[in-house]
Amino acid sequence: MKNSKIILLIIIILFIVTFGIYGFINRDDGNIVNNNVVKPTEVIVPKFQTVYQLLDICNSASDENCKYQSAAYYRIDDKNNNSDFKPIIKDINNYYLDRIEEVKKDLLTSSECSEVLTTYKYRYYDEANIYYYVNDKIAVVTQYMQTTDLCTRKKTNPKFIIYYYDVEWQRFTDEDGMLKLIDKKRSEIESKLIPSLINKKLVKDKSEFVKLLTNKEISYKLFIDMVGNLIVGYNDNRDGSYLAFLLYTSGELGLSISHSE
Repeated sequence: MKNSKIILLIIIILFIVTFGIYGFINRDDGNIVNNNVVKPTEVIVPKFQTVYQLLDICNSASDENCKYQSAAYYRIDDKNNNSDFKPIIKDINNYYLDRIEEVKKDLLTSSECSEVLTTYKYRYYDEANIYYYVNDKIAVVTQYMQTTDLCTRKKTNPKFIIYYYDVEWQRFTDEDGMLKLIDKKRSEIESKLIPSLINKKLVKDKSEFVKLLTNKEISYKLFIDMVGNLIVGYNDNRDGSYLAFLLYTSGELGLSISHSE
């Protein structure tokens, strides 16, 4: 009885080993990744285009005191109808439509607006834009906005909402996933960014950069512009200042011209 149990156990072990070897030999490396995620059989490369709507800010276009003639609010569409981007596009477009209505409601009724009452129609001026880049590997859509209070002349911190998309696997990823797709490491990014910040006297050295970043006193975001350059948007959260730095050109990254228009 004992021998029969041992034989049965040996048979089970051999079956498991044989099945495992068979599965390893016959796996499809091109279609399977971690957790048995199957690679999509249909790849829909987004093809973006944008149009914009202007909102006149000045009471009179000939008024020399009017520094902000009009604000542009963008709308984005995908001509290839990638289903993953549909809710994103809807959210972006609705955000700007809602923002236009908000600005129209913010009239110059406050006492601190007395100096610009005859110059502007509305209290707030939005600098808004949408950047996008697409190739066969990656799609990046960047929604940007910074608002100026025309009465106090104060600016908000720039607002970035960035979507990184793995085209080959038809799924969204994060900033580190985007860096992997363009074959860059976080250490490479910061080694190029820190000297620029030191040169502009924004940080003293690498150790100060790390300290400020850890304490969230500064921050940065990465996006790819319309021609394939990798841009870093640097925020000093202490005073709200913002700078953009070109880190890598499209040629340095080996990125082709965007498929979108």
